[in-house]
Amino acid sequence: MKNRPATLMGDIFSLSFLLLVVILAMFLGLTPANLLLNFFYLGVSIFLVMMTYFFDLTAGLVLNLLFILLQGTLMLYLNVVRNQTVPLALAFWLFMPILLSITFYGMTYQLQQLQAENQKMHDEMVQLGAFDEETNLRTLVSYIQDASVFLETSRRYDLPVTTLVLKIRYFEEMRRMLTGEQMREVIKLVSETIKASTRGNDIVYILDRENLSWGVLLFTDLPGAKIVANRIKDQFAKQVENSVALKGTEVLLVVGIAAYDQKKMSSAYELMNAAAKETEYDV
Repeated sequence: MKNRPATLMGDIFSLSFLLLVVILAMFLGLTPANLLLNFFYLGVSIFLVMMTYFFDLTAGLVLNLLFILLQGTLMLYLNVVRNQTVPLALAFWLFMPILLSITFYGMTYQLQQLQAENQKMHDEMVQLGAFDEETNLRTLVSYIQDASVFLETSRRYDLPVTTLVLKIRYFEEMRRMLTGEQMREVIKLVSETIKASTRGNDIVYILDRENLSWGVLLFTDLPGAKIVANRIKDQFAKQVENSVALKGTEVLLVVGIAAYDQKKMSSAYELMNAAAKETEYDV
């Protein structure tokens, strides 16, 4: 909820900027007689907006005030010295550039604030060990927390819950055979394949970076989980076959599946360990 004020302000500045753009387009359409003058001031406005964006609001406001001063001087000169009527275009362009600069800067500033807040949350999750920075997957810490929620939901609403644990077949041998780059490619392919082969409400985890293993929590029964497991293995085999870095190597996944049984299991660890045990029998 901390992002809500920044999001609201970002929306206000975005809508204000779009409204000004609409007004600008209407003005250009209604004053075709001042085409060259309008395009000149439009170019100046874009320049001022870019200066505000690339430097800061203070620099943009100073440049805009200088522009207004020059505009005001020109208007006084035409009106007093030359005794000419000031064109409507000059009066319009007196305020439009600074309004565009302020709203555009506000829109981009709020976006940067949101990005900074998201990065801060990401870093905090990494520090807490709940998020793996390389794969963008949740870790064992998150698995235990989330699985507790899954199990409680299963008990309360009688929903089937299963978990998958995935490992690399003959991992120790493969680790000695593969280079560091190839191992990183394996981690990337497995992580991406699992995410692409599961549903939006299935949660994917990397459980152990040292002895590589992944986990998936699913609201489904054993037959449904087996379909997901087979889909992951098939897709991963295709990804390995198409990978340049892993060309000529045989990297296979083993998958263990366990369904939650509230009569036999009392914790998330028991569910995970049951699935990990099943990987020994996957051939």
